Amino acid sequence: MKKVLLMMAFVMPVMMMAQTKTAPQKPRQNPPQERVSKTSFEYMEMIATEVVKKAVASPKKSKKSKEKASTEKTTKSYQITFNFGRESKDLKKRVGKASTMNRPMDALSYLGTMGWELTAVSGNSYYLKRRAR
Repeated sequence: MKKVLLMMAFVMPVMMMAQTKTAPQKPRQNPPQERVSKTSFEYMEMIATEVVKKAVASPKKSKKSKEKASTEKTTKSYQITFNFGRESKDLKKRVGKASTMNRPMDALSYLGTMGWELTAVSGNSYYLKRRAR
C-alpha cells in the first residue's frame, strides 16, 4: 500500500498539470517565400531589304572633253519591315517612326530607346524583344 501511495504522490501532480490550460504559443512565422515573377516578353523580327535606286540624269557633254559624262547615280536605301508573328494593328505604337528610317542601324538605335533589345542577327533579319507592357 505504501508503494501505491508513493506512486500516487508522484503521478497525481503530473496528471493535474496535464489538465490545465496550455500556455499561449507565439504565432509561427513562415519563412518568406520566393516570389515568382511572371514576366512576359514581346518578340519582333525586323527585316531590312536593300533597295538600290538609279537616278538617270540627262546626258551632257563636258566642255573640255568630247566624252559623255556619267549619267547614272545610284543610291542605297533600305526597306524596313516588322514581323510580330501575327497581324499587328498598333504597329505605329510598337515601333514608332522606325519603319520610316532609311538605315537598319538608325532603326535599331531608335528601337533601343523604346525598350527593344537586340537578341540575334541572321543575314538581313534582326530579332528583338522587350518586356510586355
